[in-house]
Amino acid sequence: MAFSFNFDIKAKTDGCCQSIKTAEKDEEEDHLKPVKDAVAPPPGSVKEAREHPLPPSLPASLSDAVTECVCVGSLPRLMCLDECVQERTAGEREEEDDEAILKRSREERSDLISGVYEGGLRVWECTYDLLQHMDQGGVEFSGRRVLDLGCGAGLLGLMAMRLGAESVDFQDYNSTVITQLTIPNTLLNMDTHTETHSSDEEEEEEEEEEEEERESVSDGNKGKKSGKGGEKEKEEIKRGGDYVKKSDKGGMLKRRKEDEGEGEEEEKRKRQKREEEERRDASDAPSPSQAPPTCRFFSGDWSSFLSLIGPEPAHKYDIILTSETIYNTSSYPTLHRLFHRLLAPDGQVLLATKAHYFGVGGGLMLFQRFLEERGEFAMAAVMDVEEGLQRHVLKITFKTCAQDTHTT
Repeated sequence: MAFSFNFDIKAKTDGCCQSIKTAEKDEEEDHLKPVKDAVAPPPGSVKEAREHPLPPSLPASLSDAVTECVCVGSLPRLMCLDECVQERTAGEREEEDDEAILKRSREERSDLISGVYEGGLRVWECTYDLLQHMDQGGVEFSGRRVLDLGCGAGLLGLMAMRLGAESVDFQDYNSTVITQLTIPNTLLNMDTHTETHSSDEEEEEEEEEEEEERESVSDGNKGKKSGKGGEKEKEEIKRGGDYVKKSDKGGMLKRRKEDEGEGEEEEKRKRQKREEEERRDASDAPSPSQAPPTCRFFSGDWSSFLSLIGPEPAHKYDIILTSETIYNTSSYPTLHRLFHRLLAPDGQVLLATKAHYFGVGGGLMLFQRFLEERGEFAMAAVMDVEEGLQRHVLKITFKTCAQDTHTT
């Protein structure tokens, strides 16, 4: 089933798509306009925030769910519910969807329904961009307090958890996303499951290696038995899939060297594969002295989330991870307040975003202009992706912290 953002865009009479140059021109024109604070939403339209407990195990409805492995570079592997299967089986879980977003999304064939559903059931491109930035060693998570804002499937927060974060909080607009996707993915990536999954793979690899050794010994015994037939000059020995005459000593020696070379190459490939898997398994395995991270889960819009946290939060976050969350300019004031209240003085926000979100008007230039107008945060690009529609990973810090870092 194909889904897309369902934005209200007037049809073009010429039937052609808007060119990239025209889009960039429009974005530049938008950039020249001041970004105004959003008008307060009408009463009853605010989605109240609430905290969701972490159950001891997967819900019964997801006990036999199809999972997939997410691998990015040398980062630890993440297990998560298969997105395509979840999409196709959404109708089977509608009874557990108190927001009715599964039904609405399916009926309207849309990944964004304003005030109802904010696209959290899909993993968007920029999430993988931010994971790649993590893979490049650009973030230190050990002992840090982390917030995955607009978490969806929770891949960013889960990776922070796997990389040693002290605590990880997950927040998404929809409670259905939290209960049917984020929390199950968190349970799938708890240490006990990861260790079991890793050991199962190791056992399968060991069985394959033992089977190969048995086949090799069997082939060698067959060669020995054939030598007892009596015709020594015509005796043939199987080597590397080809047969050579035993009497042909020169050719046999040449073939033996070729076999040894091929064997060395094959052994080298196997050794490299084992070393890569050992590195990945080492990163998967938790440190014996490392306590499991504390995880909390919240749903609701950002303004009510701030109200739930309170004016003086118990702790502030060292790192806030957020992806594809600046597509709507009306959310910028609340997002700015959230950063200001919840980010530690020396903390950082890692924002992954497209350069422009067609049909909505939001994008990097507008958000950058908004931050500049407020004057509290500094923004710096840490990663640019030029393939297709331009995407970026940005680092946002308090200006005082940025100035201190620059001075030192």
